[in-house]
Amino acid sequence: MGLSMSVSRLTCVQGINDHQPSPTVFYEAKMTNGSAIYARATCRHSISCDHRRDAGEHETKNLVKIIHLLVVLVLLASGASTPSVVAQTGAMSWQRPVNLSNSPESSGRPAIVTDAYGYVHVFWSEEVGGKSILNIPGALIRNGNTILYTRWDGTSWTQPIDILLVPGDSVAEYVAATVDKENQIHLVWTGNSDFYYSMAPAWKAQLANSWTTPEVVATGSARSQWESGIVADDSGNIHIAYATSGDDAGVYHVLSTDGGMTWQAPTRLSGALDALEVSLSNVRIIADGGRRLHVIWQTNEAEGFGQGIYYTRSVDEGRTWAVPTQMAYKDPGEYGVTFPSIASVGESELHLIYVDGPWHIGRYHRISQDGGETWSEPVHVFADFEGINGYPIFLVDGNGGLHLVITWRTRTQIGGTYYARWLGTTWSPMELAVPETDQWPGAHWTAATMRLGNEIHVLFNTNFSDKAGEIWHTRGSIPDVPPVTAAPIPVAETRPSASPTAPATRAPVATSEWRSDDLAGSPLAASQNLSALVWMIPLLVLIIGAVAWALGRPR
Repeated sequence: MGLSMSVSRLTCVQGINDHQPSPTVFYEAKMTNGSAIYARATCRHSISCDHRRDAGEHETKNLVKIIHLLVVLVLLASGASTPSVVAQTGAMSWQRPVNLSNSPESSGRPAIVTDAYGYVHVFWSEEVGGKSILNIPGALIRNGNTILYTRWDGTSWTQPIDILLVPGDSVAEYVAATVDKENQIHLVWTGNSDFYYSMAPAWKAQLANSWTTPEVVATGSARSQWESGIVADDSGNIHIAYATSGDDAGVYHVLSTDGGMTWQAPTRLSGALDALEVSLSNVRIIADGGRRLHVIWQTNEAEGFGQGIYYTRSVDEGRTWAVPTQMAYKDPGEYGVTFPSIASVGESELHLIYVDGPWHIGRYHRISQDGGETWSEPVHVFADFEGINGYPIFLVDGNGGLHLVITWRTRTQIGGTYYARWLGTTWSPMELAVPETDQWPGAHWTAATMRLGNEIHVLFNTNFSDKAGEIWHTRGSIPDVPPVTAAPIPVAETRPSASPTAPATRAPVATSEWRSDDLAGSPLAASQNLSALVWMIPLLVLIIGAVAWALGRPR
């Protein structure tokens, strides 16, 4: 390929939590054109990264490193024809992030959903017509005015287009999405003071004119972060929960029983704010397998820190609601309680995770086994991690297994997007899916979804850097969970329609240097792929020989 390569050790983590006593080494294999592959190697014999107890263990260390680097070379050699791997997390392999927004303006706070056809739908808020924030040190994401969209079909992403804007309203922020049983996508987002709703068939969502005209479903927005959520239940009802400001500040619920065509009058879910609570935010709504609805939200104190976390449920599809339960509360001197995330597994199992305590160290986890009627006491989990970069995201696979994706950092300051799996009574060790690097710094506002039961798709938003305001995507497959069969698409595919206001976006790319997918299917790509395979053969022989030597030498 006419490129040279260097390999270096990025860091060594000596047992980042109680479940991972063995040291882990992260390597970077970098090409001269700037692209890189990141991989991890875990010493399986409790061997220190920096010293060995005897010469035999020293040989084991060198063998592990040699084999690992040879594997990295093979990955680099095959990079023209196969997806590039950022990190391998045990049985999980994560692909190198792809820049979906790729625009000079601010792109922020994404949402992501999947449908039964296997499409992955991504939405975000774009500041169309705004000034570029690229190459500005420490730049922050700005409020957007338009909802943009792109779609993954299992092979490639569509060109991003703007699908929704409201003339006369300069704000379109914090979009939330759900897909109903008929594979209709429903969106809610906030403007300057109103909450807007629109819908489109999932199989035609890439056509801007497939989306219904935005309509106001509620007023008096709290203008706080993630002040609304939306979910479709198994009966086809659409539910929106949202937070308001003003004299009647609270959390409310509106219901549509006809697929979003009409909406019933709002029902208040929250109680009165106490003397320390001044606003509401971070509203989430989910439906479980037992036809119950669950809503979680937080209140905030005068300085903006989370003061309380509250929960309520409905057992009659949103017609009546229980008195809210206080799940957590900020004590004097504590950092605050914030970013509550809730998930259901099966008919009655619920999981709640949130920030609490004197600092944002780890998370607190509570479980209900009876559909939210009772809850376990909080358990402090992931105590070797810290940071608040947005929501922890729960995901449920096709076998009913629970997974967690979260962007934060270890206490030793190794930042990135991490992944863990619920093992029934405890969480697996946190595994690094995407390390924080100069190419995607300041990752925030993670969003994720499960495609066809076993493929995790993750978004994160760069922030606080000269590369702020971009939406990045990675994905990984769960090898021990079979995929769900995709439903047939009901209509013939058509080409995406022209964007109504033609935002200044470009096609999604991995980075400005990494464009191996551009050659896919071309004669040049075929030639390069053959060349890569030819020089991969001696590397594979070396790997096999090294392993044979290790197994055959005297102990």
